Amino acid sequence: MSASTLAHERKSLLRSKAHTLAKMGEIAEAAADAISAVYPDSGTVTILSESWREDNTADYPAYYDISLAGVLATDRADILFSGADLAKAAECGVSAITETSAGNIRIRAVEAPTTNITATYWIIHKEESA
Repeated sequence: MSASTLAHERKSLLRSKAHTLAKMGEIAEAAADAISAVYPDSGTVTILSESWREDNTADYPAYYDISLAGVLATDRADILFSGADLAKAAECGVSAITETSAGNIRIRAVEAPTTNITATYWIIHKEESA
């Protein structure tokens, strides 16, 4: 394959990737709107890049605590990253699983992002999921 053919294919793949990420963003925005309508304990949060911490958890050592009154350890919290920030979350390996404790939602990542990320969260209380 010639260098110009490879360059053309690379450019085409990058355009496809940009288009796919834009469509995923549109879907994420629509999902966030629907979530807010269904779950009263939901909202949007900006996850600040400088507020991440680390511990010795092997797979996901970086973590960020979202302080939120009313969250209990028995609750389940789900999180959806905004369309524009979906790729940022994926790049740093944010886990799809959250942890809850009294007053906190914890998200984990392989590494902390270097820029702020916006997300929608919603809380499912134990009695709602039973």
